[in-house]
Amino acid sequence: MSLALGTPSPYRAIIENMFCVVDTARRTVPFQLSETQAHLDSHWTRRNLVAKVRQHAMVSSYVIARFTAKCLAEENRNCVIISHEAEATARLLNRARFIIGNLRNVDQPPKTSTDRSNAIVFAGTGSSFWIGTAGQRAFGRGDTISDLHLSEAAFYEDPERIRDGVFPAAELGEITVESTGNGRGNWFHRAAQRAREGLGFTLFFYPWVGLASCSIPLPPDQERAFAAGLSDELEEKDLFAEGISLAQLAWRRERILTDYDGDLGRFKENYPRHFEECFRAAGLSFFPRTHYRPTDRWRQRSRYLWALDGHPRDAARYVAGADVGGGVEQDNSVLEIFDLDAGEQVAEWAGASLAPDEFGRAIGAVCKEFNNAYLNVERNNHGLTTLSALVSDYPMDRLHRGTYSAPQSQVALTHLSSFGTYVSETTRGLLLGTARRLLTEWIIHSDQLNDELSTFIENRQGKFEASSGSFDDRVLATCHALFCLERASIMTGWEPQAPPAGPIDPFSFEALFPQAGNDNPPSRYGISERWG
Repeated sequence: MSLALGTPSPYRAIIENMFCVVDTARRTVPFQLSETQAHLDSHWTRRNLVAKVRQHAMVSSYVIARFTAKCLAEENRNCVIISHEAEATARLLNRARFIIGNLRNVDQPPKTSTDRSNAIVFAGTGSSFWIGTAGQRAFGRGDTISDLHLSEAAFYEDPERIRDGVFPAAELGEITVESTGNGRGNWFHRAAQRAREGLGFTLFFYPWVGLASCSIPLPPDQERAFAAGLSDELEEKDLFAEGISLAQLAWRRERILTDYDGDLGRFKENYPRHFEECFRAAGLSFFPRTHYRPTDRWRQRSRYLWALDGHPRDAARYVAGADVGGGVEQDNSVLEIFDLDAGEQVAEWAGASLAPDEFGRAIGAVCKEFNNAYLNVERNNHGLTTLSALVSDYPMDRLHRGTYSAPQSQVALTHLSSFGTYVSETTRGLLLGTARRLLTEWIIHSDQLNDELSTFIENRQGKFEASSGSFDDRVLATCHALFCLERASIMTGWEPQAPPAGPIDPFSFEALFPQAGNDNPPSRYGISERWG
């Protein structure tokens, strides 16, 4: 893993010129930032969230060093680290004390007071460094915190109470939250999801494959034997094909079999390779096998739109599906676009702030760019408002018309009631089943779509839905796109008819229905729905 480094912070020079650390051989050596720590240092913001691998001191070591450098160099800092358990708190405090007790290139060691068991006070600057355990001390009430770090926040018993106490105290300072994943639906998971959307915190994610410690070099004979026995069940063949080394795979297999008793899901949550692996859903996904292919060609084009480089292509045929939210920041409105002939996701539009009619105009403009993609919109609730914006401006033959009945209240809206797909208990099963079958072969590139697919589960009542704390907007938009592939293929594949050789009766069948001879081409998708 190669990380793009920015401008180093002023604290890096203090850390690398004055501080020491204990290396893996238990030797005291100068503190030199790793590539990951240097990346964190140069991209640090006022609000940071770090999703990390289990039991790796990389982030906490850097934060302790940064806070110590601040207390040594700046006056009246009040730095606070809160850990999830007493043993972890003691380890963090000991690291800070080790740094102060082993300074290099200084004439005199700084005067500090350690009369409190969990605090270090710097006499020369009046700054203090507190390290405490979640729940032990009501940090924040009456305090002013200049620098705050929540360590392993996903494991706090009452994270919201701690947040409500310390965040106002650090309102004008810097706040960093760091943790390994601990399931879905908790505060850390929700904060990470928002950060991923560009809201709240700046997100940092460092996978295990970028860590030098996550590998076991093998002698040549063992390496050959290991390569010959790569496991499909543990996904080793696919990972090796993607460039993961045999030494890394050997380390990975050892962790899976010895630390997690063969539970691949638990390993992925504790040692994620992709962000979506950080948070394990409680239950089996309805989409157990998807053809997810991450790529650098999947790029952000605008605030809401991600697309695959090279698209839209001239003459390419596209199909799109839309799931409509309320536009009040509660859930996303989503558009998913697929290349009909390549069977590949090529674009994704997602946002939570546009009203349904604004969403209609926005996705209409996007779909026009994608060669007037054949578009299926969920007709329920806000979908009618989105459709009303589309029918006034988008080509009518490229708007999907559903064949399933809607409630009487919608049927009364005769102008709109035939467009899109109305989702009932019956059609929901068809939508999900079609997508489940096709996504074993159709390629997706969005990690957020892949995340939603992995956490779309069967709940205790037997209903398929997003697991607690997760979303399904991208899943449903994808379902709407894949549900109408047959009809999309017909409507985007018609060729203009040649004009007749002689006069034609304007009221004849041929004049009124010029495409009637092409309304049922052979299906590539095995879907029985016809254009009616």
